[in-house]
Amino acid sequence: MELRILQKNDPDLDKIIHEASSVAEYEFVGQSLKKTGVNGRLFVYSRKKSPLYGCIILNKSSAQDKTFLLDENFGLESASDKMFYLQFDDGRITGFFFEQQSEKDAVFNFLQSIQDEETQNTSDNTLKEKEQLYNQQAAPENQEIKQKDKTSNEDFSKIIEQLFDNEIQQIRILIDHYKFDQIL
Repeated sequence: MELRILQKNDPDLDKIIHEASSVAEYEFVGQSLKKTGVNGRLFVYSRKKSPLYGCIILNKSSAQDKTFLLDENFGLESASDKMFYLQFDDGRITGFFFEQQSEKDAVFNFLQSIQDEETQNTSDNTLKEKEQLYNQQAAPENQEIKQKDKTSNEDFSKIIEQLFDNEIQQIRILIDHYKFDQIL
């Protein structure tokens, strides 16, 4: 039954790989981490076509679920025992806060294995040869773009480090508030 519900969000969903019982989505807006209002069960799954993996949060706050397709270029960074960030090609940075550390670890480790697999695949000799050819033929502007991309990734890591302490404190306050609401 869950599979059919999830396939309404992504008809190419093939198989559920991991599940987390309670996850809240956050997004970076400027230099701040903001809760999106999307929270519920998270499913990590394989797909029948590219991109080969995705995540869906079945939103318990509204009827609008959230789907994330994970292409080979997504960025992944652990923020705390219960939170990690995904960075997408379009520059979006999305945080996932898990109630259970074990669930966060399982999902994070799986996503990291996808990244490792993609890294290994891109080290294929054919791709290396194409990259060398591209670098030899690339105009100076292309080299400048590559440098900006590298700087952008370094800036992303610095932003995460700067926001980490403040945002974790905000998350702890939200958790305490959530636990207090659950008691009532």
